[in-house]
Amino acid sequence: MAPPPSLGLYRQPSLTSDPIEVDPANPGNIIRYALGIESLLNVPFAGLALFYPAKFLALLATDSSQITPLAQIACTFYGTSMVGMTLPMAYGVFNNRGAIESRPYSYLMLAGAEAGILTTALWVLYGPGAATGFAPDAAWSMIKQIGPAFLWRLFVFFRKPQWFGRYKEAKRSL
Repeated sequence: MAPPPSLGLYRQPSLTSDPIEVDPANPGNIIRYALGIESLLNVPFAGLALFYPAKFLALLATDSSQITPLAQIACTFYGTSMVGMTLPMAYGVFNNRGAIESRPYSYLMLAGAEAGILTTALWVLYGPGAATGFAPDAAWSMIKQIGPAFLWRLFVFFRKPQWFGRYKEAKRSL
């Protein structure tokens, strides 16, 4: 019996199997810098929420009696979530295939979290959440800080998606 015909050299496809070249027309530098700066800014806030939850909560509560052990552990979980969201952002700073492809997903994740935080802050200010003891000044501060970032992400998604960066398959020499 004859052996089956050869189909040539087979390479297992992977994210790194083919070399790439960053598209010089769309290198993604704007989003790389934005993700890098935001990652660096997240570190102190995540650290404060993780390791000093009572101090973090003191920035948000109207009365120190509201800083309970339950609130502190919830704050610690929030700090853990911040670390988890910061890692893909930091990865997006690099300029390889996986990092370039991850940038829109990182922005989508952040936009979703920011939309949730903004609606919750509005609920605290104008809805039944006003009776929670969350400081209205802190809710306004969140809106003023997170609102522009959320609008930036929408601008990038709908007006400047090329800022995420692109790559081209590099020419291979076999």
